[in-house]
Amino acid sequence: MKINDDDYSFFFWILVLIITLKIIWSLLSNDQNSLLWFCFINMCILTVGLYFKNDFVIGSILVSSLLISTLIGFDIIGFTFWGELIFGVYPRIFEMDVFDSILTYYHFLLILIPLYILGKKRFIHPQSWVLSSVFFLIILFTSSVLSDTNLNCSTSLCDLGPLSSAYHVKPLSMPFFIFHWISMTFLVFIPTNFLCYFLINQEKQ
Repeated sequence: MKINDDDYSFFFWILVLIITLKIIWSLLSNDQNSLLWFCFINMCILTVGLYFKNDFVIGSILVSSLLISTLIGFDIIGFTFWGELIFGVYPRIFEMDVFDSILTYYHFLLILIPLYILGKKRFIHPQSWVLSSVFFLIILFTSSVLSDTNLNCSTSLCDLGPLSSAYHVKPLSMPFFIFHWISMTFLVFIPTNFLCYFLINQEKQ
């Protein structure tokens, strides 16, 4: 199914607005580190993909965000309605002010926008996970160099709730950002890419 160029433009300007508000608020609240968070950078990359109408880039954001943003999204819903986290992977939301907690709803757009575009076109590149993995490695390495606050779990353990048990298999000599990169690539990005590709192909038939 053909997608209208206006769809790309519409979503592009929505994300530009959110990114602009996020940058301004982060500077005003002296929280510049939040601009290096994985999901926010994914939103910036998605915005570039929308501008250039690049479905390979858009697909890579779906692959890298589907699981993470879904878990975070449930935690946001739990926090909003019951004041507690459902999966416990996003404890940072308890530290946010009201405006920042509203902006964090952009996590849903990281799933919905790529799903809408790629689902409507019935297309996702079978190697989208490669670009997801490259982006993730760059983000982790940059985080470990530019910040000393364990941004994106790049330098030490992260509080991921029940998922934190995965750290038991980490080799002691392996840097955390390498462990996270390898784990996410093989346990999240590749299976997610395969699942999305399979489902979209099913829709074609």
